[in-house]
Amino acid sequence: MNAEVPASQATDIPLDPTVVDSLWAPDHKVLQVNHGSFGRVPTETSAFLHALIEVEDSNPQGWFRTVRDEIADARVALAEWIGVDEHRMGLVQNASAGMTIALNTLGPEARGRKIIFTDHIYGAVQYAIERTAARTGAVPVRLSVPLDADDDQVVAAIAAELDGAAMLVVDQITSATAKLLPVGRLARLSRDAGVPIAIDGAHAPGLIEAPVAGIEEADFWTGNFHKWPCTPRGTAALVVSEDRLDTVPLVASWYEHEPFARRFDQQGTASCANWVAAPHAVHLIEQRLGWAAVRSHMSALADAAQQLVCSALDVAVPEVGRTALSMRLVPLPAGVATDPLAAGVLRDRIADEHGIETAVTCFAGQGYVRLSAHAYNTLDDYQRLSDALVAISPTAS
Repeated sequence: MNAEVPASQATDIPLDPTVVDSLWAPDHKVLQVNHGSFGRVPTETSAFLHALIEVEDSNPQGWFRTVRDEIADARVALAEWIGVDEHRMGLVQNASAGMTIALNTLGPEARGRKIIFTDHIYGAVQYAIERTAARTGAVPVRLSVPLDADDDQVVAAIAAELDGAAMLVVDQITSATAKLLPVGRLARLSRDAGVPIAIDGAHAPGLIEAPVAGIEEADFWTGNFHKWPCTPRGTAALVVSEDRLDTVPLVASWYEHEPFARRFDQQGTASCANWVAAPHAVHLIEQRLGWAAVRSHMSALADAAQQLVCSALDVAVPEVGRTALSMRLVPLPAGVATDPLAAGVLRDRIADEHGIETAVTCFAGQGYVRLSAHAYNTLDDYQRLSDALVAISPTAS
């Protein structure tokens, strides 16, 4: 399920630039190369969303009385697109919310037991683990996994700590390091050990055709639609195993006692117009370009972009084991962006001084630019980024 698309295949199904421009009108003011945070919503989907909001604003009470069925229809469509049974998938705001819900299932039985995670974890999810540990008395255990670790090394590091754990929390695609982890093997290992596993698949939808295939043993999986699938922001999925259908949202609503998926469909006064509009984006991209072609383009462009930027900075391409299909790391000069605060400062400088939205991350004291490539990017975008990095990195701090 995690196989990468070789760069050589990218020219087999070329993307039509005219079609790409019709989907995403070019923005010459700001260069977007950080789709690992948010994808650009297609122009037609944005118009569809705003039309929904106008309907809502014209009759708010009518909207909230009737929108729940539309949310359910959208959920079913999104579940079908990622290849999961709709009754096991609830909609949530983002993957961090999904992971928090998974962790919230731990109670007093977790006292003194480990919540295991790796040092590649997304920061907000680590905070959720720490909150859970404070509430339950569980013990957070952060495992060191080298950047270049292969699948066997990842599995061995986790297996050594798994016995008696309260939960294993693991990324499908790591955020800071753009690394694919062997979640299928880890899900089987965890289930055999009797340890619940929560998989943060924030980046998986759109990059992996069927992101939950092969990990049915997982208790919880969550993934964002507002990254690579380019849906309106605040749209994500939480998928649970058959024996976890009693999982509840963090906010109680009038639908508390309905089946799992319906329980998540509407909570309080959240508009949810973004959820209703989400299938519009994924289906539009499929109809105009085809997701197989988009994935092929993204992977090949990410490879070429990494080579270009690494060459410009005179740094070696880092070894990360298995890389994410459309994200790549470029090491920054020694001493640059070595912690999250410094990484954020550099990210903001690149945006403010050069009009480029990108991601700057760090891991084990080394700063990186995390490249992202989407259908609407070209190699010229990364030449522009290279020029900015060459200009700014010698004095960055």
